[in-house]
Parts: sequence; structure tokens; C-alpha cells
Amino acid sequence: MHSDLSILELTQRFAAELSQRSRHQLDRLEADNARLQDELNGERSHTSQLQAQLSALQERLIRQEHELAEERQARLGAEREVAVIHAAIAQQLEMAEREHAAQEALEAERERQHQQHIETLRLQLIQERLRDRKSTRLNSSHTVISYAVFCLKKK
Repeated sequence: MHSDLSILELTQRFAAELSQRSRHQLDRLEADNARLQDELNGERSHTSQLQAQLSALQERLIRQEHELAEERQARLGAEREVAVIHAAIAQQLEMAEREHAAQEALEAERERQHQQHIETLRLQLIQERLRDRKSTRLNSSHTVISYAVFCLKKK
């Protein structure tokens, strides 16, 4: 029985040692499982944060693209307005240049007419002076003729 006891004892010891090793290995596995579960939860939390950041960045990008499109539209509108204003200014400038040229032509014609009038007056004045000189010479040197002219004018 002694040998039976020792086999039984050995079997019990082996079973206890095996049970203890299994318990120890199970504890380690449970600890590893808990640690991995914590890491997984941390990764899930980090993933959620990254997704929230990504969503915020995508919303910001959409807003900026919308603002950019509005700015482009405003710039195009401003460029069209500038082109319209430029065309209006060019048209006004062209009209002003034509009016100025017409005014200069009118002034040149007036100046020409004025010079022509002055020349006519000068010629008339010269003729008048010549006539006055002849009549003065005639009247002063020939008193008889002067009297005759006087008499003729009277009639």
C-alpha cells in the first residue's frame, strides 16, 4: 500500500502542481487579457478622438472652400465692374478728346476770322488815311477847289 500511497501522493502532488501552474498561467493570461483590453479601449478612444479631429478638419476645409468660392465670385464681380468702369471712362475720355478737338478747331476758326477782321479793319484804316490825306492835300493846297467842293456838297 505504501507504493499505492506514494503513487496516489505523487499523483496528488502532480495534480496540485499542475493545478497551481495552470492557475498561475491562467492568472497571467487574465492579466494580459485585461492589459490588452485596456490598450484596446485606449486605442478606441484615440481612434474616436482622431475621427472627431478629422471631422472638424473636414468641416473647416468645406467652410474654407466655400469662403474661397465666395471670394472668387466677389473678385470676378469686381473685375467685371472695373471693366465696365474702365470702358465708361475710356468712352468719356474719347468724347472729351473729340469735344476738345472741336473746341480747338472752333477757336482756330474764330482766331482766323478775328485775324481776317483785323486785317480788313487795318486795310480800311489805311484806305481811310489815304483818302483823308488826298482830301487834306487837295483842300489845303487848292482853296478854290475846296470852296467848289464845299459848294457842291451843299447842293
